[in-house]
Amino acid sequence: MPYIEDDFLQEVLSRNDIVEVIGGHVHLTKKGNNFWGLCPFHGEKTPSFSVKQDQQFFYCFGCHTGGNVVQFIQKQERLEFVDAVRHLADRVRLPMPENKNDKDYSKQRERKEKMYNAARDAAKFYNNFLHEEAGSVGLKYFSDRGLPPTVIKRFGLGMSPSGWTTLNEHMNTLGYDNQLLHEIGLLGKKDERYFDSLRNRVIFPIIDHRSRVVGFAGRVLDDSMPKYINSPETPIYNKSHVLYGAHYLKRLNSISHVMLVEGYMDVISLHKAGYLTAVASSGTALTSGQARLLKRYCDYVYICFDGDSAGQKATWKAQDILHAEGLKVKVISLPDKMDPDDFASQFGMAGINEQIESALTMNDYKISIIEKDYDFSNEEQRKDYVIRVCTEVLSYIEAPVEVSMYVKRIHLKTGFEEVVLNQEIDRAKKQHQKSDARQKTIVRQKRTNETTSRVVQSSRNKTAKDHGAKGAARLLFTLSMNHKDCAEYIVENIKKEDFEEGVHQQIADLILTRYAQEKSIDAPNILGLLDEVAVSELATALELPYELDERMMIVTDCVSRLKSIQVQRQIDNITKLLKDPMLEKSKRIEYMNILSKINHR
Repeated sequence: MPYIEDDFLQEVLSRNDIVEVIGGHVHLTKKGNNFWGLCPFHGEKTPSFSVKQDQQFFYCFGCHTGGNVVQFIQKQERLEFVDAVRHLADRVRLPMPENKNDKDYSKQRERKEKMYNAARDAAKFYNNFLHEEAGSVGLKYFSDRGLPPTVIKRFGLGMSPSGWTTLNEHMNTLGYDNQLLHEIGLLGKKDERYFDSLRNRVIFPIIDHRSRVVGFAGRVLDDSMPKYINSPETPIYNKSHVLYGAHYLKRLNSISHVMLVEGYMDVISLHKAGYLTAVASSGTALTSGQARLLKRYCDYVYICFDGDSAGQKATWKAQDILHAEGLKVKVISLPDKMDPDDFASQFGMAGINEQIESALTMNDYKISIIEKDYDFSNEEQRKDYVIRVCTEVLSYIEAPVEVSMYVKRIHLKTGFEEVVLNQEIDRAKKQHQKSDARQKTIVRQKRTNETTSRVVQSSRNKTAKDHGAKGAARLLFTLSMNHKDCAEYIVENIKKEDFEEGVHQQIADLILTRYAQEKSIDAPNILGLLDEVAVSELATALELPYELDERMMIVTDCVSRLKSIQVQRQIDNITKLLKDPMLEKSKRIEYMNILSKINHR
């Protein structure tokens, strides 16, 4: 791991409050002493992502990811340790110290910078080839789509030669090796031979919000398959954090809303028509990371996906993701199954504005989709429709005025009385509450199952002992970090070898060493020095509840528990050896003496 002076790291940690930093990425709500939100690292509907401000760490009870503010930025932004520290230092305008002796980090950073440069130079090569005679077929394709030179330049569109090695031969002359080009997806490899993976296609460079070329999409000019080839995930291209077209947003003075579409040509055609705030997810379903990126630019998003079944499902899911990130959402339903590319080309900016004016709210759209599945002339189907709308849509609306508005509409549409509809909504809300409660119970139960009682159990069952050792270790960790008197007792009465599991020994070794050096233990600093598995384990420990007034009794009990488990393991191991009928007499006597000493301690 690249080295950063501890004093500087502590300064970065002290200046970057974890709630403020994470709050810029996750919508947090304070409940009790902690802040809660939906985990940005795995999909969930019930918040299990906890941020503890007093100890400056986060932990998700769903995916067991945790750590300090640096580790959050590392995982959220897909950054190396030093880059994450740099990111946080820049946030508080703290200059990074020189790091001349960090050869490994310098090499990694140089390699990554070379990848960005290679992607940029490849984009230039493709764009230049588009304007050569050999690439005129690509220019004709874009011209036939009505794209003016300004738009072609804005998106850096290009054409790849039909030759198998034209690209890498050119890139080799610029000093790029084939392995690096392969790593960023520009070259394919077969039988130790490299080739242009996007050969003979029109090229769409994928540019991130920092205006760096990070990947490419290549489209065929005929009916062959696959129609598109997209760059894979690479060290410089994380699809879940990139929006096609986002690089242009920062050039605009003010943005009232953004239109989210599905394809590259959708974005480009909207730009051609004069609509400059269109973006598309990069060959994947919308992610929370992309939604948070949108949140940097505006609070309103119009979704304009294809109208087929797949597009409707994607729209429904995208709405929920955007809404969870605090964005206001409306949906544009294009006529006659047109896509944004076709619509923008045919109707221009006037047509786009009309669609924006008539866009449906998130709930209107969901209800309209549900309505398509039911025959309202059939009473049974009307009933099923009402139950589904109340359960899937209305029960999630918080504003009473908005609920009342929809209730009146559904009453007129179905004939069911408003009082009945309200009862159905209340029933659905209770169902959701029960479901949420069950989910929370599962989370709590999981925590409880991993926690041991502070009282030493007499059971000799191996599984019970292992479980008790884990719980005792976790309690010692959290008590040592929260109370100086507990830390002093632990340091004086236990050693690393008293812990059973390797991850616990790693944490214990760091705690004992730190306390010996500094006479104090700070959770964020300890978390910052552990690997991912140990971070998750320590973060779990720091969430354990305990009785404050009884903390010293808990400490002594836990220390006794660990030591008694170690003793019992020694007894079990020696007993097992003594059962060997081939054991030499001298060894048997030696083991019996050891066993006698253990039993008389």
